[in-house]
Amino acid sequence: MYIINYSKLFIDDFSEALIYIKETLKNEDASNDLKINTYKEIQKLKQFPNTGIRLYKDSIETKYRHVKVGSYYVFYYVKDLMIFIDRFIYSKREYIKLLNIYF
Repeated sequence: MYIINYSKLFIDDFSEALIYIKETLKNEDASNDLKINTYKEIQKLKQFPNTGIRLYKDSIETKYRHVKVGSYYVFYYVKDLMIFIDRFIYSKREYIKLLNIYF
């Protein structure tokens, strides 16, 4: 089985989203649902790490895959038996720029 590794950026992104939903939007239930659903999607990756959609930039495949959770994408990549959970980004943002993908 694969091992999950969370980046600091993912943890920061995820925390920021949960706090925004809970405190700014005043929707604690939605924040809790997002937390639970994100955890479930990430746990599924342990058994099926390649189920996420591949990410392309300018028609070139990047190392990233993503799964959608609500209005957010979880960006990750797989290397050996590790799944690196890299970012948690709102789907309407320019995530290619935020991922700093360069060729």
